[in-house]
Amino acid sequence: MHRPHLFVRGRFALALLALCVALQPTAFAAGASADARFDALGKRFVEEFGRYSPVSATQLDDHRFDGKLDDLSPSGRARTLAWTRGLLGELQAIDRSALSRANQVDAAMLDNQLRYSIWSEEKFRDWSWDPLVYTQLAGQSLYGLLAREFAPLPERLRSVTSRLEQLPGLLEQMRANIVPARVPAIHAETAIKQNPGVLSLVDELVVPNVAQLPAAERDRLEQAIANARAAVKTHQQWLEKQLLPQAQGDFRIGRELYDEKLGFALMSPLDRAEIRRRAASEAIVTRAKMYEVSRKVLAGRADAPP
Repeated sequence: MHRPHLFVRGRFALALLALCVALQPTAFAAGASADARFDALGKRFVEEFGRYSPVSATQLDDHRFDGKLDDLSPSGRARTLAWTRGLLGELQAIDRSALSRANQVDAAMLDNQLRYSIWSEEKFRDWSWDPLVYTQLAGQSLYGLLAREFAPLPERLRSVTSRLEQLPGLLEQMRANIVPARVPAIHAETAIKQNPGVLSLVDELVVPNVAQLPAAERDRLEQAIANARAAVKTHQQWLEKQLLPQAQGDFRIGRELYDEKLGFALMSPLDRAEIRRRAASEAIVTRAKMYEVSRKVLAGRADAPP
């Protein structure tokens, strides 16, 4: 169960949840203080999450942070963790039984996702052993700006410029965070293949359109591209010469982490054994139903099986 990223690993999941919360009807009826508190918390969540996950915000059409990259440095992760803990504390202080049914469902989803984020940061810690967290974030940061025409191209190219200027810093954060000996070899090999993909996006979607910018902005973008090329090249050498030879981690995350991750992913207390038992039972029931349908469809046909 590999998860691309939370706050990219769950940052995008959080963003999707934020949108769901935002679309729920507002409850401000007399005496609905719990609903009003949850509504305010949901609105603040929607308003603030993009500061901590600019790339996911872009993907969700929140373009206030298009010129920013996620900060995965220790201080950046600490700020995100503090924000997440603060939201969780406020959420848990709300009496769930006093919420409307719709808000009870949203509150359960938000509670699960916030705890998932904290668990991922503090226990799963894939930022310390999975280089794909960073290569996928780098690619998504540009693809989200270029794949859809949500704004005039020059405007999007300005955001591309800003993110390209920050790309070397993101790659430096990866080299500082990753513990090579914990990295599974397959992850290192995949990162080696993915790393140049950022420049493919630039060459195919940015370079042909550089002339659409005014001269000064065009010069800045060209310089950002040149710096990004150099940074990606340096990073590629690190991936190949330093990371891969030391990558001896197990791609299996182990029983405990898997079960905890499964619980968050499914929002369910069901363990693997119970899920398998139910699946096996449903397979038998479904097969029997399919057999009955087949008997009716094939009745009287000469080529029907026995």
